[in-house]
Amino acid sequence: MTKIVRRLVDGSGTLIVAVGGVHESVIAARGEFDLANSARIAEALTERLRAGARSVRLDLSEVTFIDATAENAMIRAQTPYRARRAILTRSGQCEIVAPVLPLSGLD
Repeated sequence: MTKIVRRLVDGSGTLIVAVGGVHESVIAARGEFDLANSARIAEALTERLRAGARSVRLDLSEVTFIDATAENAMIRAQTPYRARRAILTRSGQCEIVAPVLPLSGLD
């Protein structure tokens, strides 16, 4: 059973954090992520790891814009996930986002 545990709205971007099992989470991003709200991505990823998630998927299928600060938040999040042997992946992308994501290592 999947349940939404948090909905974060900041500027033009929204993160919906859902838990689908004891150790599995999905963070669904919607809208635009830039300097004004990219810290929300890092906060949500860190919170899920602290909550004991062993597998987190960042769903970017409804993201319409992402800049370097949001990309950097995804890159920085990989280090603590690797240290705890947790899995951080991403799914979905729009064409505007696609060229940036291979740089993050999450593609």
